[in-house]
Amino acid sequence: RHDPAVTVQTSSPPAQIALPPSAFHSVGNFPDAGDYIHKQLRLPRDAPVNLWSVSEPTDDTKPNLRMVTLMALAIYGSEAKKLTLQGIYQALITRFRWYREHQSDKNWKNSIRHGLSLYKMFVKIGRPTNEPGKGSYWVLDISDGEKFARPRKR
Repeated sequence: RHDPAVTVQTSSPPAQIALPPSAFHSVGNFPDAGDYIHKQLRLPRDAPVNLWSVSEPTDDTKPNLRMVTLMALAIYGSEAKKLTLQGIYQALITRFRWYREHQSDKNWKNSIRHGLSLYKMFVKIGRPTNEPGKGSYWVLDISDGEKFARPRKR
């Protein structure tokens, strides 16, 4: 079957292939992550699924949750259920004192970048061309849970 969105040149230069629209994800293509996150964190049924459902540590420590959980709460708790990398940073800085006081610390930011690339539940979607700003969005796909094993590009 011929897909008009795919163009392959048979002569030099090497073949150019355009991805079909089905290669890109939209937020609506994934199951809602709210119930999954509720169960994972054992939140009360009526509790919101966002960073504000996590208590602020009373001492000067980081929240006692895995970074992947904080990232999922930040994304799901956002208005459009999608955030850029900078949006995830900002959500943590806004919510928790430790992140506000350690904004220049690259370690926790590296952990977020690593988690986004490692966990299959984080899916990168393109920014609409008519939308200003920088960076792609990240959304949640919990159809496989928090599985690791995103295929590595070689």
